[in-house]
Amino acid sequence: MDVVARILEARTAGVIRCAVLDDPPKGLLELAAAARLRLELDRLREVDSARARALATRILYRDLAYRVEIMPERLAYELADQFLELFVDRSPQYFTNGDFDREPLAKTKDVTVGPSWNPMTDAMFDTGLLVTALTRSGYLWVEDED
Repeated sequence: MDVVARILEARTAGVIRCAVLDDPPKGLLELAAAARLRLELDRLREVDSARARALATRILYRDLAYRVEIMPERLAYELADQFLELFVDRSPQYFTNGDFDREPLAKTKDVTVGPSWNPMTDAMFDTGLLVTALTRSGYLWVEDED
């Protein structure tokens, strides 16, 4: 079973969009359209490979709304690693719409602060990665509801 099929099978909550697209690789706008995301690229920010790995692991491991475990963290890391490995030797660039890759909750003066994001779907919570590379592109995107 390929990694996309394993991801789709293992993340049993919410809506997940995951694909790897070979030649010709998609540009960012085409990739967002293929993932059925809003075509508003100003909502995206580029992240490095370490943040991409942290984000992919996080969104597979826990849901976005309540941080409920969806799969064991080790499996989430393994699937994220296998997905990202498909792009590593092709000069990848990673884009996301928020900061779910950072520590999710912090407390400041009796206010709990969580991640922020710029919605790319109609879901209550959504985030993921768009990956562009020389000969391949792909996406790993999740939507969760409150």
